[in-house]
Formats: sequence, C-alpha cells, structure tokens
Amino acid sequence: MRRLIALTVKEFRQLSRDHLTLRMIVMVPLMQMTIFGYAINFDVKHLPMVVLDESRSYESREFVARMQASQYFDLIGGVSSMDELRRALDSAQASVALVIDRDFGKDRRRNQSAHALLIVNASDSTTSTQAMSVAAGIANTASMQQLAVQARWRERELPVDLRGYAASGLPTRTMGRSIEEDPVFFAAALAAGTALADAVGGIHEDDTR
Repeated sequence: MRRLIALTVKEFRQLSRDHLTLRMIVMVPLMQMTIFGYAINFDVKHLPMVVLDESRSYESREFVARMQASQYFDLIGGVSSMDELRRALDSAQASVALVIDRDFGKDRRRNQSAHALLIVNASDSTTSTQAMSVAAGIANTASMQQLAVQARWRERELPVDLRGYAASGLPTRTMGRSIEEDPVFFAAALAAGTALADAVGGIHEDDTR
C-alpha cells in the first residue's frame, strides 16, 4: 500500500512539472467529446430512394409523398422494372427501394389490406433497421387514419393514449410544455421527480425489510 501511495505521489509530482502532458490529459478527452458529439449521429435521414409504382394511383402517390414528407427518404426517381430497381441498389445509387403492388389503390378504396414492399441495403445494419422502423411507422399512421375514417372516430385523441415518460416518472411533455420549449421548468420538475422516486424506493425497501 505504501508503494502504491508513493508511486501515485511521484506521478502527480511529475505531472505538475510536465505541463504539456497535463494539458494533453485534460484537452484530448474534451476535444474527443466535442468532435464525436457533432460527428457521430445515428439519426438516419435523407436516404436516397427509388420507387417501382405498379399501381400508379392517387393512393400510391400519396403514400410515397408521406415517406418523402418524413425527411427520412429522398425520392431520386422511379423505375419501371425489378431489374432496374436491382441495378439502382447494387450501384449504391439508392439505399432504399419501394415496390408498390398494382392493386394498392384498389385495395385502399375497397378498405382492404394494401401491399407494398420496402427493400433496404443492409450493408449498414443501423441504417437499415432505422429505415425499416420509420417506414413501418409511416404505414401504421396511414392505417390508423384510414381505420379512424371507417370507424367514424371523431375524437381528437386515440382510443389508447400511450405517452413517453422519463426515468424520473415525469412525462416528456406536460402542462403543454416540452423540454425544448421550457428546459428550466423541466429541470426543476425532473429533480423533484427524482427525489420523489428515491423517497418512494426507500419506503419500499423499509417495507420489504
């Protein structure tokens, strides 16, 4: 133990003499945090997309417009065959390809299940997973809106209202405010929520004992 303490004191004394090393120890992690904070971004947006629209209907164009409006997919053009679609993906001209069934518009108008196929370049697993998730969310939103029309649902809220909650138990949007709109309000509320959660956890621990 004495040797460890002596070595520690020796190293600190050496650092106090070597100002260059001390600056590197402090500055390099700070630079890495700053650079990586801006450079590393897992939010996938503006993926080039080609569309094979075999339906050529209003409903198919509306669905493509939904995907473009999400800002996750950028339509770079349409293709007329699967071979052309495959070439666009193989040449990396497009990362995503959307194939819309020929009966897509008819099925939507008949309130039946309309089919479409999303093909994603899976060379980057993170990009492909997020692209599939975003596309599934767009399809689910379109399905919910059509089901609401069929059911004549006129309420502004959905039948099941599931909201996100932070770790402290406070909703990410409450009293008409969001974290981006009023960070000071949420900072105080999150601190109070954390203290309350710790207090409740202590009570539960005492009860179990």
